Amino acid sequence: MSDYTADVIVINTNIHTVNSKAPHAQSFAVKNGRFVSVGTNSDTQMLSGPNTEILDLTGHTIVPGFIDAHIHVLSSGSRHVMAADCDLRSISDVQKALKRRAEKTESGNWVQGFKYDDTKTEENRFLTTSDLDKVSTELPIFVSHRAGHVYYANSKALSLAGYTDDSSDPHGGKLGRDPNTGKLNGVIYERAVEAFRELLPTVDAEDRRRGLKLINGMLSEVGLTSVH
Repeated sequence: MSDYTADVIVINTNIHTVNSKAPHAQSFAVKNGRFVSVGTNSDTQMLSGPNTEILDLTGHTIVPGFIDAHIHVLSSGSRHVMAADCDLRSISDVQKALKRRAEKTESGNWVQGFKYDDTKTEENRFLTTSDLDKVSTELPIFVSHRAGHVYYANSKALSLAGYTDDSSDPHGGKLGRDPNTGKLNGVIYERAVEAFRELLPTVDAEDRRRGLKLINGMLSEVGLTSVH
């Protein structure tokens, strides 16, 4: 009988099965990580044993795992490993996230951030060199906008990339400037980023492995079980 005893039984729930012949169910049982029964409370109760965990969801809804039709799993995971997540609601919060990253960054290495979106911040503006220099002037800081066409650099990063107030806009790119002084403000447009890409650390196999493990956990937490 033990071979037929479930490890977990979920009862009193509203299950959307995505099966047109039986679109709804009340309970399911799981053994060794696989469904062994989906139906009513009575259907699954017969699979209960002394070591079965019973979860009563009191009417809450369960749906099958979601599928994301377009996501860059490897690159997203690697970025979460190598950079601070800057998808935050204020520039001060972005600075705090970058500072935490900077505290773990050895001298000579880069502090990176990604997913910054000015339209989601209270200030509703781009980052500037002044913003990033408040995080550090000793470590180079480079942050990418989530759209992938605009980037931000502190004074150290600008210097390492060879950009000065006297620099001309590179072909296919543009260097942001303060409208009042004409000095570089740390905003980097389009192909002007190439000077930084030559300096930023490359992603290796270990970064990808760590990133894949991390992103898989993040996806599972929000119910995404398949990606393309």
